[in-house]
Amino acid sequence: MSPHAKRSMADPRRERAAPASTALDGLETLCAKLIRFCAAGAMAALAYLLGVTALGVAARLAFDLSNGAINLLIPGLFEQATYALAVLVFLAPAASGGGGMIRADLLSNAAPAALQRLGERLWAALALMFAATLATLLSQRAARAFAQGEVSQDLGLPLAPVFGLAAFGCAAWAVIAALGVIAPARATRLSRSRAAIAAPAPSARR
Repeated sequence: MSPHAKRSMADPRRERAAPASTALDGLETLCAKLIRFCAAGAMAALAYLLGVTALGVAARLAFDLSNGAINLLIPGLFEQATYALAVLVFLAPAASGGGGMIRADLLSNAAPAALQRLGERLWAALALMFAATLATLLSQRAARAFAQGEVSQDLGLPLAPVFGLAAFGCAAWAVIAALGVIAPARATRLSRSRAAIAAPAPSARR
């Protein structure tokens, strides 16, 4: 049998494996982009939350110390802080999805490797179901808020974008969890790459 014939007989197996590997590469790339986007959104929401809270505290302090002579209180600060916190809460799981699920390392590291992989897939599957359920409910709530033109009580802020961002964060979390179910090794690699980026560079020894 010629070498060309041998290569031809081996090609079908490689051809079947190639599309699956390409799909996983695409899913891993998508997860990395979702993590970056949700992390940026969560940091923006956190910065806004801290800024609004600090402004409210400073204005209240000035009002109390001056016995009401200095009134810098801005109406609606509490409402703004509430919705910023809501966006932060629903974007944070996807933003931290590259770091892996919360677990007790003392117990998981002592377990056999096969049991560790099974546990990681189980946690990822539970996260996938929970996040997908939240994404569905929140997307329906966002659609209803948009159709009815719902706004907040104090400032009249539209509520559809808030529910929409929350639904997006949960959907992104579900996609990231799906990678952990399908390819735990790739999820771990993504986790390590994200941790390496987030970790501060060690200082040089003197």
